[in-house]
Amino acid sequence: MKHQFSSSEEHQHTTGSQRQNTQETQSTAGHEFATPEEMLRFDASRTIPPPGVAIRLRESLIREPVPAPAWWRRLWPW
Repeated sequence: MKHQFSSSEEHQHTTGSQRQNTQETQSTAGHEFATPEEMLRFDASRTIPPPGVAIRLRESLIREPVPAPAWWRRLWPW
């Protein structure tokens, strides 16, 4: 003998499975980025570099030359 569902039970079952499918879709959906720079910033915020790379990067940034002041600041030093 087959169990027959009332229309409300069947609707609840369908709605529940649709809700579960929607949640799965939302959790696996990726991010959309407006620019490549935005994507790189997002990736950099979530990626921890290996210790060796972090040390070399820090040392490289220390050796980076200081930019010259703007031309108008040299003319008007106030």
